[in-house]
Amino acid sequence: SFPTRFAAERDQYSQELRLTYVKDTLALIGGAFYSQDVVKDLDTYDAPDLLDLLGLAGLDTIGNSYRQRTETYAGFLHGEWTFAPQWTLVGGVRFTDEHKKFDQATTFLGAGGANSDVFSPVTNYFSTSNTSGKIGINYKFLDQTLIYASVSRGFKSGGFQGQLTFDPTALKPFSDENLTAYELGVKSRLLQNTLQINAAVFDYEYHDMQFYGPLFDSPVGVLFGIANVGDARVKGAEADAWWRPLAGLDVRLGVGTINTKITKSIVDGVTTGSQLPNAPDLTLNGLVRYQWALNDKL
Repeated sequence: SFPTRFAAERDQYSQELRLTYVKDTLALIGGAFYSQDVVKDLDTYDAPDLLDLLGLAGLDTIGNSYRQRTETYAGFLHGEWTFAPQWTLVGGVRFTDEHKKFDQATTFLGAGGANSDVFSPVTNYFSTSNTSGKIGINYKFLDQTLIYASVSRGFKSGGFQGQLTFDPTALKPFSDENLTAYELGVKSRLLQNTLQINAAVFDYEYHDMQFYGPLFDSPVGVLFGIANVGDARVKGAEADAWWRPLAGLDVRLGVGTINTKITKSIVDGVTTGSQLPNAPDLTLNGLVRYQWALNDKL
């Protein structure tokens, strides 16, 4: 590790306007969204020993800088229609238009506070338009139980990475990540609302998944970055229970299982059929908590 200084500046503005209509069995929410932000980063690493090993004796500093401007426009509509006493149809759609300018991006070397760029500052542009949405159905089984199913599609916009690099071509934009999600679940309250149980099964299909990892070679070793690695699929199930048998006592339990797989790889080092990182097959959690007042004022 090296002594490091991070200097970051963020300027952001956003505005959202909504209109709501509710009458009898129909509820609608529509609106528009706008945002603009500017990100400026300057990262500096004091690494004279490393630079000496690379044959750059006399230099003591390496770092990188960039600026990114993003402007986003969006419009959306969400609706819920109770078409039968126990049945509700849920749907929504959102259109997003986004523009990014990435400039002043370079890597530099320095000594004694004087820095020189490794390559001329890079300027690139990225624009995307995407329509996402959801359709689902809810069924109220008895008064305190909801069974639901949904299909939704979302995206994570592409962009640029500001990590240290010696290759200016690595500063090209990566593409949008798209997700189609299928979910079936139940939410229930029992025992006079003292016990809540939720459970769901899901299937997520990713297209052009964005991956952050060791992707780029350099004179100082493998560097991390963001790239579209291909397609992936995540399937699993989860359940949790919250029980309050008496005032002040909470008992919570949760379990989850997932299966992940890269279904299509488009980059070296990522193997088709391999699992996604940070995706344990089984997760368990639990909590027992009891609270009481020390006196009648607390």
